[in-house]
Amino acid sequence: MGFIIRVLGNILLGGFLLGINILMLGFFGLLRNLPMILNLTLRFLNWFVRLTYRFYLTILTHTRSFIGQYLNLDIFEKIPRICASVVLSLCLFMLFYWIANISLSIFTIGLAVLHGLFVGYVWDGIIMPDGLHLGENIQ
Repeated sequence: MGFIIRVLGNILLGGFLLGINILMLGFFGLLRNLPMILNLTLRFLNWFVRLTYRFYLTILTHTRSFIGQYLNLDIFEKIPRICASVVLSLCLFMLFYWIANISLSIFTIGLAVLHGLFVGYVWDGIIMPDGLHLGENIQ
């Protein structure tokens, strides 16, 4: 009986050590590839910001005359543009979460507001060739 318990104990200890070894290898592999992962993440964020910029530009261009006529306001000035980008970003996030049937949290609303603020603030430099360049100089 003692032999069987020692064998089972050694098997459990070996499995535990093997699991720790796999976790350590995964962690160090993640650390080794972290610059590439960050570069790809920043390229995706760059693509997403440019995509939403084009989407917001289309919507704001079509609503510019309507807003200018009824509110006597140019939507492409800095402050109205930032406010409109925040509203559009909130609408986009709420639409995505409604389609995905996920409940909104304060964190996701904060992300939407930050995204809208960022797009509205750097509006003029997003499409320019020397403008927004996320993720280029990470080595």
